[in-house]
Amino acid sequence: MANHVIKKNILNDKVFYGFLVLELIICSYSFYNNEVMAGILQYYYDFSRFFKSGFSDSYVWQLEAPTFPMWGYGVILTLTSNKLLIIFAQQLLFLFTVWFTENKLKKWYRQPDLFTYRILVIFSFCLFFFNSILWPYGFNSMLLFLALLSAIEFIKGQKPVHLYTSGALIGLALNLRSDFIYFVPFLFIITFLFSRKFVTTPRNLAIHAKSLAILILLITPWMIHSYHKTGHVLVNSTNAGHVLYISLGQLPDNKWKITPLDGDSSMADIVKNVAKEPNSCTFKADSVLKKKWLELVVNDPAEYARKCINNVKLFIIKPFYTPDFYTFTMEPKELQKVKDEMSGYISGLKIGSIISTLFKYSDVFLFAALFALINFILNLFFWFNILKYLLVKKLAVLNDYVFLIAFGFIFYQVSFQTLAYYFASYHTNLFLTYVFLTVHTRSGAYLKG
Repeated sequence: MANHVIKKNILNDKVFYGFLVLELIICSYSFYNNEVMAGILQYYYDFSRFFKSGFSDSYVWQLEAPTFPMWGYGVILTLTSNKLLIIFAQQLLFLFTVWFTENKLKKWYRQPDLFTYRILVIFSFCLFFFNSILWPYGFNSMLLFLALLSAIEFIKGQKPVHLYTSGALIGLALNLRSDFIYFVPFLFIITFLFSRKFVTTPRNLAIHAKSLAILILLITPWMIHSYHKTGHVLVNSTNAGHVLYISLGQLPDNKWKITPLDGDSSMADIVKNVAKEPNSCTFKADSVLKKKWLELVVNDPAEYARKCINNVKLFIIKPFYTPDFYTFTMEPKELQKVKDEMSGYISGLKIGSIISTLFKYSDVFLFAALFALINFILNLFFWFNILKYLLVKKLAVLNDYVFLIAFGFIFYQVSFQTLAYYFASYHTNLFLTYVFLTVHTRSGAYLKG
């Protein structure tokens, strides 16, 4: 009886969306003064000042990094610097995406598992907090997920406008973050192959070319800017070398003596004495660090393999963003020291030290531990359903374009973070994709069309 009442309330639109709004309000209030992105946020403000200067050649870059990061969030900060308004916009896009996804589930499946979908959304605390911070991940992850849904809609609905929309959304998202750019060819290959059933090859090629043109058009300003600043046309930012290099430091006690910190001393030495650049995110420093990373990996592939295995462990232990609104309980510097110690224990799988630190700073880590546990359980649930579906369907999944697109995106990002730098916040970009794919695996037999 109790289960029936719970299910009835969750499937009630007013109750469900009202509860989501309440969760967002609580998360925003408790997280409003969080400074987790305070460092990189200054780069976006630098871009904002550059835009306000009218793209002036005489503008003095305060952080001396004109091509890092991608400038999309700087555009937003130029339109408004009102923190409350930006966070409201991020959360509004999140709520719209949740509603839009549910409508697609109702449209595409005869018997969609809406109860599972809504339960997973309710427990997606990582996304509630994710969208309560000034950073590009909130907008970026929602735009990307909507792009995937539009690509699926193109195959199902046979209307070119949906693929054009997908291209536009990807183009906008690329201006916010560019680490998923290598997934785009795979997505277009899938949409092309599965749309051949209803579109002639010449017209299909034309539709995809137009969608790609829209995507390129939206990142052309960045390409012009990057060429003007570096003499090279770039479609991404110049921090790949920085990330790749310190990613080697994610292996505890590694032979390279590299740390996973932005201020790693060995990296600073390379930037200063080899690249002879003011920071690690200039074009030249980026190139030097990428070459150094490749050299270290090629010279010791076994150590690199150990590092990748360690990243898989991190993915299992801390799959999604764990909110740290507990910063209110101690001074920022003291908190950071404790967090760095805990990160080291987690990376090294030092269970005893993790438990003792949790007890010692229970007021700091109580909520963090709770949300980390929820994320751990959700990740297991996601992968249980995905692997079960793969075992049941076997090679039949190759005919399931919904699965191929959603799982392809997840596989790409997880592989990317295994080979490079694992960061739970990056993985959280996939959360709604996980939710959607899980519901698909539980409703796949009822797919319409």
